[in-house]
Formats: sequence, C-alpha cells, structure tokens
Amino acid sequence: MQMLTAIANEEASTSYTYELDLAEEQSIQVTPSGAAMVVDAAGNTVLVFGEPWASDAEGKPVDTWFEVDGPTLTQVVDHQDTENVAYPVVSDPIFLAPWMVKCLVGIGLKGPDITRIAQLGTPYSILAAFGRGAVACIFMK
Repeated sequence: MQMLTAIANEEASTSYTYELDLAEEQSIQVTPSGAAMVVDAAGNTVLVFGEPWASDAEGKPVDTWFEVDGPTLTQVVDHQDTENVAYPVVSDPIFLAPWMVKCLVGIGLKGPDITRIAQLGTPYSILAAFGRGAVACIFMK
C-alpha cells in the first residue's frame, strides 16, 4: 500500500503520524537503513514499512525519517530546514500488508529479507525484487 502525503508549503507540518492497532505483544522497530517493521514477541515480522522518501516538485529529495512512540509511527519530513524546496513536497511510507508478509514468509522468505527488499522504495521495485513469489502472493496462487 502506498500513502502519499502532499505538503503544500513551508508552513505545513513536518510530522505525519500513523496510529497502528498493535496487539499487546507487538512493537514497531526502525531498522538501521530507516525502514520500519512491526514485530511480535518472538521477533517475527508482521508488517513492513519501506524506507521513507520525500521529494519536492522538481524531483529533488527532501530528508525524511521515521520515529516511533509506542504504537505510533511518525514520518518526519525536513522540508522547512532545506534550502530551495519547490512545493508541493510529496512523501510516502510504503508498507506491505500483513497478508502479503504472511504469504512471503510462507514461500520461504524471512523477516530480514522482506525488510531489505521493502527498503527499495517504489511498489514496482519491490515487486520486481520479490519476483515470482510476490506475483504468486498477490494472485493467491
């Protein structure tokens, strides 16, 4: 799933929060590369958020990162402290739905592999990296 946020001007917020409905034994973790994932008490990956990205109206990247506070995942977009930003700025956390993660685990991929691939960014690059397994999961075959 892709959730685009359009940031209209310099006065707009720099923080965009997503409240997650976590089970008691689940937590959100940010990986060293900047991606985020929901894991259960056993360390199994339940949900994956690819590395966040943001770019301005001219396609220039704008610094962005995830922060976690309990069940809240926040994408911070540093558009106010960046020189020569052309608005609107578009940002996006891409995440793999729980059924997709279960399916990928079912075909033999492990949590770290899924997270690494999800860090590629766009839905097309993620599907290309997952290859036939992703196609099989999407079409339930």
